Amino acid sequence: MKQIDIDSPAVAHGLGLFETMLVSRGRVVLLEEHLERMTNSAFALGLPAPDEDAFRAFTSNEDEAAMRVLHVAASPSAWTLSAQTNPIPPLTLARRMNATVITLDASLTRALPEHKMTSYAPCVIGLRRAVMAGANEGLFVDRDGHILEGTASNVFAVTRDSLITAPSNVLPGIMRAWVLEQAAQLGIAVEERAPTHDEIRAGSFLTGSLTLMAAVRSIDDRPCREPGEIFDAINSRWLY
Repeated sequence: MKQIDIDSPAVAHGLGLFETMLVSRGRVVLLEEHLERMTNSAFALGLPAPDEDAFRAFTSNEDEAAMRVLHVAASPSAWTLSAQTNPIPPLTLARRMNATVITLDASLTRALPEHKMTSYAPCVIGLRRAVMAGANEGLFVDRDGHILEGTASNVFAVTRDSLITAPSNVLPGIMRAWVLEQAAQLGIAVEERAPTHDEIRAGSFLTGSLTLMAAVRSIDDRPCREPGEIFDAINSRWLY
């Protein structure tokens, strides 16, 4: 990875975008969707767009890994695009198998939550708080205590015949969009609002590019019901 000066805008002000992508069997999963999200964020924020050809050129031969792509202001007049591939973090693998979550204090919020910015401190702090509480994900909440998103995931509550997921003030997750697409194809209704704590306990799951789809087993040390047939129907369509 290229070295960036300590006084660069990327370091001094967190001026940058990033994407974390799953590598599966030597293929970067949903690469075009990640590129589109980064490009859309750059446009919305008035930042230079990433080099699309360079982005598409990032590859890995790993059977399964995490690829992190950075598009950052290396100097006031120059941006750099780089990628690094690492093993999937153990905490993420644990979340896949057994997602245990806590709700974070409403005072902990993300700035510009619709964009995947390198100024990522609230998510780092939120995840640390979750780990200290014996969980593997922390959930941001609104002023009413309703669930917005995780530090590295989106959240879906499951009812008998529909899904509930926060519509705004959350990152437009790549896996979230994939789930919404599958739900539409299966004729499953989606209600876009922030679910309550009780709705999460009644059956829910997390989505993330590395987490994939993970059933929530507990929230704030209280057990959750299995998300059931809707979760199974959508999860069975994952082909990567």
